[in-house]
Amino acid sequence: MKDDTGIQIPQQLIAWQTAHTFVLAVFEACEALYEYNTLRQQMEKAAISVMSNIAEGFGRQTIPDKKHFYVIARGSIYELLNQIIIAHDRHIFSKESCSRLTELSTTALKTTTQSNPRLNKIKPQVNTMLPNY
Repeated sequence: MKDDTGIQIPQQLIAWQTAHTFVLAVFEACEALYEYNTLRQQMEKAAISVMSNIAEGFGRQTIPDKKHFYVIARGSIYELLNQIIIAHDRHIFSKESCSRLTELSTTALKTTTQSNPRLNKIKPQVNTMLPNY
């Protein structure tokens, strides 16, 4: 499938590439959650959801369908941000790990909404209330 920007596969999207980097970082950080299996599983599922919804949105034909999946991906990023805060507050993730994940999530939020020029009406709402790590 090819979209109107000339991109032929979702892996060519900056949003997908950014989400991929974020997902790998989440999985790496989750290695510290061996005693918190529920949180680990939830974070891993949300991380997979980000990339999967970007890919699925790419494959959709209509703008409303594409937008729907990019919005779901963005919601999964916010879900992960919440879980990062929990891991930090429980002293599971280091300050450095939280800082890196928060920075990657912010980038993922921005690129997810910019992945298709016709979807720019969806503005990323990076939560400025997040703790400074």
